[in-house]
Amino acid sequence: MQQMTPRQVQSLLEEYYDIPQKIQGILNEIRELKAEQESVCTPSMRLSGLPGGKGQHGDPTATTALTSDLLGYDKAIQECRERIVELRERKNWLYVSLDTLDRTDRRILELAYMGPREPRKRAAWSRHPPWKAIAAEVGYSESATYDRARAAKQLLADLSAQTVLPGMAVKNPEFSGVFRSKVE
Repeated sequence: MQQMTPRQVQSLLEEYYDIPQKIQGILNEIRELKAEQESVCTPSMRLSGLPGGKGQHGDPTATTALTSDLLGYDKAIQECRERIVELRERKNWLYVSLDTLDRTDRRILELAYMGPREPRKRAAWSRHPPWKAIAAEVGYSESATYDRARAAKQLLADLSAQTVLPGMAVKNPEFSGVFRSKVE
């Protein structure tokens, strides 16, 4: 992953729980592209009728055009797969990186930007609850809560150039030796 800004980190936090649905949408797009690709037919061979005669395509121009169309489907499918890989990489990175934060900072980011996990609750959730409500939940002043959120986003932005592999474990000394090795 490339270095991110705090604003890009915030955007990723906001879309974190929506990434599985986005991946499912891309997988559906791949299925549709494959179905369309299979429906494209190349012109049949025109046989000369002579024994041992070589068959030729009825229309070489049409065959060339259809071949390039088929390659276009392959290219679109590959681009979809690359988008899935990127989304999974970003989700895995954020999953591991959030464990580097202390519990309060993580909770502030969850309340301010991530929202509930369940899709039905997410639909009713307002994207940015007031800082006053978040501060009341975590037990800090409104300004301290905002400052902690800003500092946590900056820390995550600073960590964003790191590569995260599936199954990678992160140990945070503030979590009393708790390890997390499962990557969603």
